[in-house]
Amino acid sequence: MNFLDPLPVIRVTFIPGMANLVTGVLTFISCRCLPGSRLYPSLIKCKRY
Repeated sequence: MNFLDPLPVIRVTFIPGMANLVTGVLTFISCRCLPGSRLYPSLIKCKRY
């Protein structure tokens, strides 16, 4: 008998991890103070940005 069932533990760690990753990517894309990134020149050409 296991103390912690592996499937709920994986779900509890995976879902917040993915939310953290998505939030980090959205923050990186929305920040205009990162001119050193390779994405910045292509993003600055877009009118929506």
